[in-house]
Amino acid sequence: MLAKLILYSLLTQFNLHPLLAEIEVNISEIDLYGYDIVETFLSIVRRLQAVLNDLKTKLQIHSFYKIYRIETQCPDGSNDVIRNYIK
Repeated sequence: MLAKLILYSLLTQFNLHPLLAEIEVNISEIDLYGYDIVETFLSIVRRLQAVLNDLKTKLQIHSFYKIYRIETQCPDGSNDVIRNYIK
């Protein structure tokens, strides 16, 4: 359940719904009895690799920014002040 929630959050946050719909349309249009099926699947695999690399980069940048923001906004002070900030 948690994995589904995380996946939905990522899809929404990075606006991947149109991309997934486009990939689903491409897959549904594949002629399984055609002669160019290997080339078609190879092009889809390449497209998915590019999408996954882009998503990986976005996630790394987003995670780094989130950690950076938390660290830079953390108040300097006693342990009690920092503890209250983290809560």
